[in-house]
Amino acid sequence: MTVGERLREFGEKLYGKRGMSKFAEALEMTPQSLQNYLKTSKKPGNTFQDKLRNLGADVEYIMTGEQKNVIQSNIIMAKGHFFKVIISVNAGDPEHIFREENYSGEEIFFPFPYKERAFAVKVLGDSMENPNGKSINDGDFVFVDMDAGILNGDVVVVNLRSGRQMIKQFIQGDIDNIIFRSYNLQHPDIKVKQSEVITMFRVLGRTNFERL
Repeated sequence: MTVGERLREFGEKLYGKRGMSKFAEALEMTPQSLQNYLKTSKKPGNTFQDKLRNLGADVEYIMTGEQKNVIQSNIIMAKGHFFKVIISVNAGDPEHIFREENYSGEEIFFPFPYKERAFAVKVLGDSMENPNGKSINDGDFVFVDMDAGILNGDVVVVNLRSGRQMIKQFIQGDIDNIIFRSYNLQHPDIKVKQSEVITMFRVLGRTNFERL
């Protein structure tokens, strides 16, 4: 099957064989524009894919024909969305963060409203593990909101000019210094100048589910 055929297949599941006009309306596009995708080799872009995902589509199947396992939180919530798992946040431009080669191929459910500038990141390492308090464990996924304000003590995903990407607790130091602190006390504080930070986004929650 082609991308257009799989797209039609999904639309028919939602609205029936004669429901392409309703399908187009749900996608916020004209029936003529939708037909361009259904009858040609034209592939949906990121915005189109996000709209499909909002309707409950398996976007990876539509785009590639392959059905991948979807990782879910172990708490079932009535409301929420699946968010892309992003590999790198080394640039703040959403067009860079959400480009296809920066997408791991996984999606994970979080009980947050859908946002275009939100994504998930997989946690690697034990620096945020703490058996005696809040803990973000190796293999967890965290929910990142690019538009959320950052306050002293918040957990962030940060990328430094050195190329290092990490998830830490943000501590405002003196003058233009920043401290990135681990929950795991075996890992020392990392002190940097503000100018060393390329991007820094707030982490609002993690799988299992805990708000941060």
